[in-house]
Amino acid sequence: LHRKKVDCNRDALTGTGGNPKALATWRVFHEAIGKARSAARHGLFLDLHGHSHPAPKVEIGYLLSEEQLREQGPAFAALAPISGIAALAKTTPGTFEALVRGPLSSGGLLESAGYPSVPSPTSPDPGEEPYFRGGYNTARYRSGGADDGFFALQIECPRPGVRDTEENRRRFAEAFAVALERWMEHHAGIQLRPQAVPKGGSE
Repeated sequence: LHRKKVDCNRDALTGTGGNPKALATWRVFHEAIGKARSAARHGLFLDLHGHSHPAPKVEIGYLLSEEQLREQGPAFAALAPISGIAALAKTTPGTFEALVRGPLSSGGLLESAGYPSVPSPTSPDPGEEPYFRGGYNTARYRSGGADDGFFALQIECPRPGVRDTEENRRRFAEAFAVALERWMEHHAGIQLRPQAVPKGGSE
């Protein structure tokens, strides 16, 4: 269904207008995510979108506003509990600031792969540019408790160089997957790919 019929990134009433068929679709969408979450010990929820803002950057939404992303030091660290990655902030070996906009942040890793991103080392905050911080789904599927091991990001992709051709979509998907693997391994100690068994070893 087109988003003008049902918006699953809004609460039930706002996203469906109370229409029974739209509400049924909304429920199926969220029930599927709920089942997947219940079956997992750890989880990263990605809400993937496309944007048409003037700056062709990948926007990574941590549920932090433009003003909050301008904070630094202790004031920025104090934002960790309200972010979409509160659970991950408890496991990272570094600071919350490094997790969000350091070289090994998701934005930093994407930039090293050739995709300008915000927040990142070169763009720690959006400045005066429009920016999507994360919406209903990111907030709904972030950590439900202090140590439940779940976190969420909203990823907003520009069209030029990312969504404009099939080849660019494939290249970005591959680069994004590698960036997420490195991000999760460094900050959560979770390896997403099975490791090869050494010669003479056993599974």
